[in-house]
Amino acid sequence: MQTKLRLIVTLSVMAIFMAGCAALTAHGSAELEGRNAFNSGNYDHAAIKAAESLMIKPEYEKAQTLIKKAFRASNDQHTTKLDQLAASEAKFKWDDVVSEYKALIRVHTAVGKLPPITTEAGEVIELNTTDYSENLAAASKEAAEAHYQEGITLGASEDLAVKKQSAKEFKIAGEFVPGYRDSAVRYEEMRKAAILRMAIFFEDRSQSYGGYGPVTVTVMDRVVSSILNDKSATEFLELMSREQLSRVVQEQALAQTGMTDENSHRQDHSDHVFQTSEQSQYKNGEA
Repeated sequence: MQTKLRLIVTLSVMAIFMAGCAALTAHGSAELEGRNAFNSGNYDHAAIKAAESLMIKPEYEKAQTLIKKAFRASNDQHTTKLDQLAASEAKFKWDDVVSEYKALIRVHTAVGKLPPITTEAGEVIELNTTDYSENLAAASKEAAEAHYQEGITLGASEDLAVKKQSAKEFKIAGEFVPGYRDSAVRYEEMRKAAILRMAIFFEDRSQSYGGYGPVTVTVMDRVVSSILNDKSATEFLELMSREQLSRVVQEQALAQTGMTDENSHRQDHSDHVFQTSEQSQYKNGEA
């Protein structure tokens, strides 16, 4: 009885040890990650990791079992989603259709690289892959057109914020299909129409405080640099120098007297000029 018990314990320990060793191998680790993904409902990642495992060890039984379940579940999930989108009337539904086809392409590309997979019993696992590149191209064109038309609609507004969104729509159209129609030209037109010109300068009052030194230039450089280094901030923003601001103020003064043509002034300068005045005093040697 004791001998039989020791045998059972030994076999159990060996099984646990072998399972641990499998998890430490590249193919075992990939299969384990895929299995966890499958249990979490992420069938795309499960199929991709199962394929990764089988690329290393085609005869690995656990990965063979996983890929059959995950690949089928992935296809079913995307088919259901595409059917729902086909019946949808959402304005930008093609954005989601593009995402679905991109996901399908990732999965089918990974599975399509596998050699023929045969189980220990001699069964050939059928993994029929499909080329969705034409579907993706067609969906991308539809998505680009939807955003292009939205850009045209929004561009008719005189509201600065709406023109800004119009520019973004044309930009998105070009991201779905590079060079789509004249989206790049229209984007630049709307971007310029929506741009804000901001003048930033600091009033130096350092002489009014004993023991303090001027730091206007340093502060100015830091503010301007932080803005210029943020591409999202400068897409619709243009910083003006003191000289440019002075010229605008002079032209505005002249325009009020009727000595300049208002339309000419509006072409050269933005309707929106933001002026920021800051007082900054730092004691010498202090930050």
